Amino acid sequence: MIPLRPSTPTQWLQLASAALAALLAGLWLLPNQRTHWHPPPAQLQDIQAMQPSLPHQAEDWPEWQNRILQMQERPLFILERRLPPPPKKEETPAASDQWNSAVLLGTYASDKTSGAFLVFGGQAQRLVLGQALGGWILHAVHPTGVELQRDGQKRQLAVQKKDLTQAAPAAR
Repeated sequence: MIPLRPSTPTQWLQLASAALAALLAGLWLLPNQRTHWHPPPAQLQDIQAMQPSLPHQAEDWPEWQNRILQMQERPLFILERRLPPPPKKEETPAASDQWNSAVLLGTYASDKTSGAFLVFGGQAQRLVLGQALGGWILHAVHPTGVELQRDGQKRQLAVQKKDLTQAAPAAR
């Protein structure tokens, strides 16, 4: 039995443990409104106010933010998700640059064949009607020029006339 007046620290701890056990048992067994837990009431949240405002134009965003927006538009685990369409193939700039710098030297026509002489890509070329060069086909030959065609597009080249008022370069 524990004396009423504890004298050692162990007796003090035993008395404090017994008092706390009695208090806990009383709170647990005796009904009291303050000891019962009640769930807090539900709070409605404004989700739209929590989202950041989006700019009006996609050019205002950095590239990584545009990718995030694209991922939100096409979620990963949705069955209807499809790959984006492949990028359109653009004309190679080297081919168009070569035709921009091409020089038509002259044309010829006979009963059997017709064609043109030109400088293309820095080299002299002979092109026959229907022959392709640089992705373009010689479609028509005229006395003053030619007509090239590719995928429904047409391009005209005119014969470059020499300036006869200047002296010819010296022979080597």
